[in-house]
Amino acid sequence: MAKLRTRNEKLEARALKLDGELTDLRGKQENFAAQVKELRETPEALGKAKKYLEDQEASHAEEKIGLEEELGKLQSVVASAEGEPESVRELTTRSQLVERIQQLGDGVFKAAQHSWENALAQVKICQPRFGVFHRGYGYAEEGGGWANCHPRPI
Repeated sequence: MAKLRTRNEKLEARALKLDGELTDLRGKQENFAAQVKELRETPEALGKAKKYLEDQEASHAEEKIGLEEELGKLQSVVASAEGEPESVRELTTRSQLVERIQQLGDGVFKAAQHSWENALAQVKICQPRFGVFHRGYGYAEEGGGWANCHPRPI
């Protein structure tokens, strides 16, 4: 009986070992089945990815051509003309150009205002009695101009 018990224990140990190996092999079988399924799906996914890439390359090529044309148009618009002054070449937007025109307009207005005030000052020198120029209140000696203006004698 001791022999049978020993043999039984050995067989139980072997059965336990085989049971562990069976569990391990079933896990490996599941992994293998999943890999086979994945490998079967991979060529299909690869084909879809290649087709998508080709479509994207074609659409991007068309888009690139359109953008290059638009870039060429914009560069020709922005390119400075030959007779363009240096102060205007750096102006790239409409708002910058409008601002520059307003600055120049203000400068012209101030110059005209200064010229007017200067002319009035000259008239006041020529017409000290009146303080301002009134038509017919003064006369210029012949050929003398403003330097020879005198008040009209009374």
